[in-house]
Amino acid sequence: MIRKLALTCCALALSLAAAELAVRLLLPQASSWLAIYRTHPELPIFSVDADLERFVDTGESAWTVYTDGTGSRTAAPDRRPARTREDALWVIGDSFTFGNGVDHEQTFVGLLDAAAGPAGSFVNCGTPGYGPRQYLLRLTHRLAHEPPPRAVLVCCYLGNDFQDTLWDKPVDPGEGKSTEPPSLKGLLKRSSHLYRLTSKVWHRVRPTREDRVWRELFSATAWEGPFLSRAAERFGEAMGAVVGACRASAVPLVIALVPPEYTVRGATAGDSDRDPALPVERATALLAELEVEVVDLTPALGAVGADDAYWPLDGHLSPAGHRAVADALAPLLVELVAGGTDAQSSPR
Repeated sequence: MIRKLALTCCALALSLAAAELAVRLLLPQASSWLAIYRTHPELPIFSVDADLERFVDTGESAWTVYTDGTGSRTAAPDRRPARTREDALWVIGDSFTFGNGVDHEQTFVGLLDAAAGPAGSFVNCGTPGYGPRQYLLRLTHRLAHEPPPRAVLVCCYLGNDFQDTLWDKPVDPGEGKSTEPPSLKGLLKRSSHLYRLTSKVWHRVRPTREDRVWRELFSATAWEGPFLSRAAERFGEAMGAVVGACRASAVPLVIALVPPEYTVRGATAGDSDRDPALPVERATALLAELEVEVVDLTPALGAVGADDAYWPLDGHLSPAGHRAVADALAPLLVELVAGGTDAQSSPR
């Protein structure tokens, strides 16, 4: 009996090992965590740790994270140009701004920084997991403690920035981040591609709250419901406060709208209630009331194509997607960082 049980356990272990190897080779699964976080030393939110060097290999992409003394993503120490804080343009956003999946030099912030040359610098203040309320906290804190920048760019990823205004963002980075207590689940998340694939399939069969609401972003009916209508209100309030903070400090502001991949694809699959453009349309309407410069990046990413602009598994912008964003923003922002015109005069 014991021998039979032992043989069964060995067979199961070998089968799991074989399945793990097959998934790693044929369907590598991006990890859902990054060991780069800390609790912000002064604000009630998490933030990216300072002075980091972390190599990340998701199976789909391999990249290295370097940060400076403030937790802003940057180039490796030996490749950082010597520039002052007064010549900077701050870029605030979430993981799409931070550049999950690519090296610093491939991010649109890094590309804009290279294009600016000695005339100025672009500082990547993006933090994976942030939303509009955290953008505001990060902006006002920096304005209060550092010399004002030449301009600010806030990048809103519309795949979750509406929802992020209502979902809690804990002080502790939480599950899946570097402060997660040791557990079997945490070990599997970090090491097993089979676990990640199984988890992904499970969530497709039984969608999480985040998956369900993400799909509702493209439903006109859902936007009339209590959750998204309240999220839109909170989004408008948070972005209005961002505009107000920049105006109070006489700092030019540009807001860029990063569309979900589904928006760029533009496919409705015959569903009359599903409109891929809805998130961008709702955000544009709310921001139009604030009289601020708004750049919709949908045409730029559409010109590249969704298959090339986004990582197929991870879902973040690929190097080609970052290049398209940088090319779309460069004509306006490089002029601003060099001391050009005020960007808040009119929306477009």
